[in-house]
Amino acid sequence: MVIIAAVCIVAVIAVTFVALKFISFGSSTTTTTIYGSSTTSTSIPQANVHNIDSCTTINRPGTYFLVQNINTSVQKGPCINVISSDVKLVGNGNSVTGSGPYSGVPPFSYGILLSQSTNVTVTGFKVQRFSYDLFLNGSGHAQILGNNFSKPTMSGIYMVDSGNSTVANNYVLASDSPEGGINLQSGKTAVINNTIGDNAHYGIVVNSTGSVFQGNKFLNNPVDLVCNYTAALVYSNTFTNSTCRVSNYCEFATCTNNTPFEIRKVILQPGIVNSCGRITEPGAYSLSSNIRLGSYLNTSRMAERGQSCIEIGAPNVNFACNGREVSAGTAVYLNNTYNVTLSDCSLMHSGTGLYILDSFGITTRNITIDFSNLGAMLKNVTSGRMDGFSAVNNLYGAYLDHANGVTFTRVNTTKNVYGIYLSSGGSDVFRSGSMLNNSRADLYCSVETYNATDNLVQNVACGVTDCAWAPSCKLHIQPALASYPLDSCRTINVPGNYSIVQNIVSPGSCFDITSSNVNLTCKGHLIVGSGTGTAFGMNGVSNVSIANCTIERFGTAVSANKSEQVHLSALLINNVSRGVQFNSVSRGTVLGVSAVTYALSGFNFSNVQGTTITQDSANLGYAGASGFIFNNATRNQVTLNNANNNPLYGMAFLDSKQNSIFNNSALSNSGKDYYCSPSSGGLYANPIGINLGLMSNYCGWLVLQPKVSLNPPCSALSSSSDIVLGADFIYPYGGTCFSVYKSGSSSGNNTIIDCNGHAVLATAGGTFVNVVNATNVRVQNCRIINFPTPISASAAQLAAFNNTILNASTGIFLNHANLASLTMNRIFNSTSGVMIDHSNNTFLQNNNFYNVNTGITALFSSSTRFENNTAVNGVVGILLRNSTANQMHLNSLLNMSGNGMVCAGTSASVSVASLDHGGNRCSSNANCVWMTASPQCMPK
Repeated sequence: MVIIAAVCIVAVIAVTFVALKFISFGSSTTTTTIYGSSTTSTSIPQANVHNIDSCTTINRPGTYFLVQNINTSVQKGPCINVISSDVKLVGNGNSVTGSGPYSGVPPFSYGILLSQSTNVTVTGFKVQRFSYDLFLNGSGHAQILGNNFSKPTMSGIYMVDSGNSTVANNYVLASDSPEGGINLQSGKTAVINNTIGDNAHYGIVVNSTGSVFQGNKFLNNPVDLVCNYTAALVYSNTFTNSTCRVSNYCEFATCTNNTPFEIRKVILQPGIVNSCGRITEPGAYSLSSNIRLGSYLNTSRMAERGQSCIEIGAPNVNFACNGREVSAGTAVYLNNTYNVTLSDCSLMHSGTGLYILDSFGITTRNITIDFSNLGAMLKNVTSGRMDGFSAVNNLYGAYLDHANGVTFTRVNTTKNVYGIYLSSGGSDVFRSGSMLNNSRADLYCSVETYNATDNLVQNVACGVTDCAWAPSCKLHIQPALASYPLDSCRTINVPGNYSIVQNIVSPGSCFDITSSNVNLTCKGHLIVGSGTGTAFGMNGVSNVSIANCTIERFGTAVSANKSEQVHLSALLINNVSRGVQFNSVSRGTVLGVSAVTYALSGFNFSNVQGTTITQDSANLGYAGASGFIFNNATRNQVTLNNANNNPLYGMAFLDSKQNSIFNNSALSNSGKDYYCSPSSGGLYANPIGINLGLMSNYCGWLVLQPKVSLNPPCSALSSSSDIVLGADFIYPYGGTCFSVYKSGSSSGNNTIIDCNGHAVLATAGGTFVNVVNATNVRVQNCRIINFPTPISASAAQLAAFNNTILNASTGIFLNHANLASLTMNRIFNSTSGVMIDHSNNTFLQNNNFYNVNTGITALFSSSTRFENNTAVNGVVGILLRNSTANQMHLNSLLNMSGNGMVCAGTSASVSVASLDHGGNRCSSNANCVWMTASPQCMPK
């Protein structure tokens, strides 16, 4: 209810030559001038001031005061609905309290809704217990000042297309959903001096650019700040004078803990390139400007500094730099590809200029690499040509590790420590050019390569070498000493090869490695301590290898901190507090390391990236020990490891994502065999992996096998059956697992296939359930992974309930399958979620589609009912083609790169008898002209 305060004042004023100016709220200024000494009466215009004492709609400018608390049971729509510009809402410290709804699906309630209105101020309100406490849609130049928003189901402040606004001095507390306390879908917003606390997932969600975050305080949020990739880059927004603990992917912000944004998430398209990113498809690419990683990421932090700028993971790519410069942790990275041409690049001031890994048939032309650690790194490379290769002022001009059949022509390496360093490989050719004036060696061979006669040097001006097969070099030196003998603990501060020649007893810490490029072997000797200290410690080094050691009675056997390329192999560790402790280590290897009887952990990997952890074991921990602990670890390969008989966890993953975890075994651990924190346990936190074990907690990506079985309980069912799975299993055959059919007098009608929450993983494709002619078949409670067509039916009354489908071509396919019921299914990362073809009277309710190109497609079908389905981050939410008599209610089809809804053929006609029952939301509507009851999903 709005109470209009009508004010009409008649003033009788006697004054000489005086001008009076009266200002009314929301109206123009009225000036009355009085001349002489006569008496003049003047009427002052009505002040545009109103009182609010209940839920209402505000449709004209003015100032509105909340005069009492409002308690409402509204479950759909707003309590205070502002649809006018130039409005000031003053709460006077009063509250607006809702009653839910307390679910994350529409319909939604709104405490205050600003819709298509500008220049609106909201101040002095206490709003709580709505879906959204304050929602701004198309309402720029807003002022949200000094309010308290708390306990929303979805978000406290949610802003869409509402830029040039200010959010200041508010309390935003206790949101329940991943939409966060404050959610910015619109940029150019000043977020100043707010307190954001006790939110269940995120404090602020940033999906826009150009905003300023200043002086905000974050309290008790699991993650204070999270950004999508369009908002994540270092210059996207400004962040100052704010106290925060955890930031995910927001490069412009600095909190206590910062999860880096991975620039490889930016996918580059063929044609002009003007930013860092990843190439995933063949084609021609042309760099249009100099690029450096520091323009996108906060490279003052180690995790960001080590990333690649240009990553090429597709074959048949032609990338032309056109003489432009690239700088990054790794300027250009080629991984597992072939037939790639890279030309005319200047790779400067990088950790590694050019890194080619696991590739063949690579061609480079006119590549210049300056002022980098590794000029060019070729690892596991077969066949290639590097023409016009120049490396100046690097540690290594080019480093070849298992590079075979690579030809260098017109080579120029000078002023490096090593011009060309051949660690391993063969049949490499150096033809024409010069290798001169490098400080340690112009052409250096390891023990493995110095006498490799299949390598060749022709017409190259070469200075110093130890390679026996390079006679054209001017000065030949003998190969370096194979190793330096060690018989006691010490600091190793010189690069080289070292070997321990006897057992060593240490009263405290033993070896402190302060130099990079150290290769140490114990040759099976024992290093025993007194229960404290570290056997091998290192900090801030790279390219260190430790092998063939037995280590007993230390606080920590091996500790590596802020280091790169640390390689451990064949270590036996016994009776320690910690076996292996890696902190901020990247690109390392832990291979064949065994830890037994430890008090805290066998292996602890914290802030570790790009490291291979394989064929290791952690058994028989005591006290509260776990076998393997991964904390904020990402992009590591964890495979073929064992963790058994630990008092806590076999393997624990804490805030660790994007790791490849497969073929591990964890058994008889008292806590859980596998434990995942909530942030590590989502379906896509880590790639789907098959591991041996009996107990896990929260690890949605884990396919757990009590034993490795290639005999899944698949069968052809021609009679009514009730199938209940008792474990996860692998399906390796590529055909159909369960075929339910009707044949002659036998029928699979009324069959139930209940996975009981277990996972089924296809390794060679196929179909999980195919229903032919059998009616009333039910598939429920399944996690179905890597099947091209998980569920297919050409029979009536299929019911699919509470299934999770990942990585499919078509998740559920209905072909001449009437009266199907699809409810509470979740489909991820697929080409098509549900395909309905020539099938009538299908009912779809409460299904969710994430990263699915087309969520639901209906072709030549009729009477399909769509109820409360959600599709996000796809191309098209719902596609209707020549399908009639559809019913739409409460569906949410948002963040689509194409359209939320698309109608084609007869589906686009107003005469198709399709009905919009309201409450639908979509990012856009293409040709579905009959959608008239849902304001947020009407055709433009």
